[in-house]
Amino acid sequence: MFTESWTALQNFTPEQTAFGEQNMGALMGLGFLIALISWGFLGFVLRKIGANDMVDAIKMSLVLCFGFVVLTQLYDPVYAITPMALFYIDASYQVVGFPLMAAIHTLMANVMVKD
Repeated sequence: MFTESWTALQNFTPEQTAFGEQNMGALMGLGFLIALISWGFLGFVLRKIGANDMVDAIKMSLVLCFGFVVLTQLYDPVYAITPMALFYIDASYQVVGFPLMAAIHTLMANVMVKD
């Protein structure tokens, strides 16, 4: 959805662009692995804080996302002087992703055997 805008705001060099095109499969696989690990850690934290139903899990995932991820990403425009538009794209990806991960985790936790 924001691929062209995000890519343009990154100011990739031709070498970086070529590397990304040549290694797209490996990079996408690594991105999936990172998302899977994030999902696992988010599920662990949600269980520890007692967010067992979907509404609580989504609310707490947003609190965690804004409190840790979005604020950490805000360092880029502040210190690295990256465009705010890039921050908005990256942050919105996380703000959408965290509640989705929480919802999936809650659905899976309700299907799996309880400890």
